[in-house]
Amino acid sequence: MRPPHFRQRVRAHLKCFDDLEAMLSADAFARACSPPLENDLAPWFAEPRWPSLVGKLMAINVRYKGGHHILPKVDALSEPFGALARSPLFAKSIVELAMKLAPVWKLNGSTEKYLLKQAVRDLLPPEIVERGKSGMLVPVEAWFQGPLLPVARVRLLDGLACAGIFRRDMLERLLAGKIGGLRPRRGVKIWLLLTLEAHLRALGLIV
Repeated sequence: MRPPHFRQRVRAHLKCFDDLEAMLSADAFARACSPPLENDLAPWFAEPRWPSLVGKLMAINVRYKGGHHILPKVDALSEPFGALARSPLFAKSIVELAMKLAPVWKLNGSTEKYLLKQAVRDLLPPEIVERGKSGMLVPVEAWFQGPLLPVARVRLLDGLACAGIFRRDMLERLLAGKIGGLRPRRGVKIWLLLTLEAHLRALGLIV
């Protein structure tokens, strides 16, 4: 049996994981989710180098969110302009040091990045150090409630739906804003589907 935190970890991102069975065609779901996607996390939770749960989650974030998500996007945006971007907190020495620290220095009560905040407390005003966490969000919710909704409808219903991967009725419900949940994150899900559609189009799998 898979520990429950495997599934909780992938659910926490609110990026379509809970919608996959309803959105994918039966064949696509069987191919994509058998074995279950969360099984990919099993080696990380079994890794003896990181005995604490905080350490294991941090290692997963460094690999997947950092190495496979944020850093490639930074490279893709900077390279066309001849810039070589650097992310100091992803430097090998910094990551190795962070992985050796006790969990309390990284998550102290409900305070994340505890040691980093203490290190810069004499350099930054309290309102910066103590402010709540806030992501650097792209305004996709507003985009797909307004000017980009017609574009999304064409690309998803006339493009992606024809690939046989997603159920057309679920794509229509998503575009119409008729999906449930306390945080449906409709715009983010449409954005993810549009990037998939663009990828498949670039590969010549849809026209």
